[in-house]
Amino acid sequence: MELVLLPVLLVVLLLVLLYKYGTRNYGTLEKLGIPVVKPYPFVGSVRYPARTSTDQEDMRNAKRFGKVWGVYEGPWPQVFVADAELAKRILIKDFDHFPDRPILFDIPYGRDMLDMKPGEQWKMLRSMLAPALASGVKLKAMMPTMVECAQQAFHRMEAKMRQTSVLSMREDLFGPLTLDIMAQFSFGIKVPNVADTSSTFVKYASAFSAQGDTPDTWMTTLMTSFPSIANYMMGRELVPAFKYFLNLVRSSIKQRRAEGVERPDLIGALMDAIDKKVPTPECRRLNITEELVMLQGAEMLMAAYDTIGTTLTITSYFLAKNPDVAARIAEEAAGVELTYEALQRLPLTEAAIQESLRLSPLISRHFRLCTRDWEYDGLRIPKGTTVILPLWPYHRDPEVFPEPERFLPDRWLGEQGRQLGQYSWMPFGLGPRACIGSRLGMMECKFLLAYLLQRYRLTATPETKLKYYTGATLFIGAHPIMCKVEKLQ
Repeated sequence: MELVLLPVLLVVLLLVLLYKYGTRNYGTLEKLGIPVVKPYPFVGSVRYPARTSTDQEDMRNAKRFGKVWGVYEGPWPQVFVADAELAKRILIKDFDHFPDRPILFDIPYGRDMLDMKPGEQWKMLRSMLAPALASGVKLKAMMPTMVECAQQAFHRMEAKMRQTSVLSMREDLFGPLTLDIMAQFSFGIKVPNVADTSSTFVKYASAFSAQGDTPDTWMTTLMTSFPSIANYMMGRELVPAFKYFLNLVRSSIKQRRAEGVERPDLIGALMDAIDKKVPTPECRRLNITEELVMLQGAEMLMAAYDTIGTTLTITSYFLAKNPDVAARIAEEAAGVELTYEALQRLPLTEAAIQESLRLSPLISRHFRLCTRDWEYDGLRIPKGTTVILPLWPYHRDPEVFPEPERFLPDRWLGEQGRQLGQYSWMPFGLGPRACIGSRLGMMECKFLLAYLLQRYRLTATPETKLKYYTGATLFIGAHPIMCKVEKLQ
């Protein structure tokens, strides 16, 4: 009898241990007085993560819990904050308590990206990249490249229009166009088949793309409960892309040194940093190597390509659905030579992009890591806790943005528009950790949108729909957006 019971007891013990492992951190948030989305063993709070989109989940939780709530991502506790005053505290005023991001890509190369680096390393790397990404002089120098790439892209688009006037705005225009611009800016190279999705360059550039639904529920659950599995699966896609572009950066630098070429672009900024900063004692102390600096160039191309192309695609959707706004932008840009200086004088064009990013931000959530115990207005967050700011509840707050579901670019115009949503509109983040490429991204978007509407008319068809992919927790992607495109006479 005892021999029969022993295997049963061992199975029961194993099940108990597995249950305790799968729920080992549950109760952490409840002890802090934070309301929690009910967690399930191993699965965490979101039981069916692949059946919904992030915006729906965050809006539902904000309506249910208010400005603060907690979830368990698998076994890991996370605090969601959807309040402008708390956002200002976390991202700006009390930045010293939240200076870092949790490692979201714990794979080779991924953990060394600028956004994943901690404190001092992040600050040093950012200072190296800023001259190329935020300097008006350097951005102005990009204009001839953008003009050339736009001319070629619209020529390709017109060839497609001879077959059909209803186009996929990303695949037929903005995807190849923004990749062409970023390839020349990042590496100083011209991609021969930039519209060919089967080419090695295009395939690897799309590694960060959010174009596609996440895996089935059981796989998503397995990945969140066991991060090593998630990292392995992520690494299969991202590591080869990082290696490919890192080699391109290395080759570009080697070729420029051999030819004595100097250009005011990202590669030029990396070369300057390698020559002047990497050899310093400060960089040696921070373990900032030549390889680490070059990696940032590879990451910038992958990140900028997807975000800029998607921003333009979704803005096209809103303009096709709101032809009166599109007509006003076309009027604003009519007869304007699109120089760097002229782009600063297109307020409605910029407002349309801002409103598009309000309604459909590309980054659905901003992540921060609490590095010191923090307390404000009754909310306590212990050291080591991940804090998440979900953008949809901020961007659709009716007290800040009246008629929040409507596309109303005029809300951003004038003095009132400049003050609007200071701590509630954050597609690029806020504070010291805000996106380093925001100026570059806005300039490129304004130029290409104005260039498009100077020459073409966008019209909505029954196929013009905005439907998000489900299950994503960081980048938000949409199914192909179709618009009718007509050339103006």
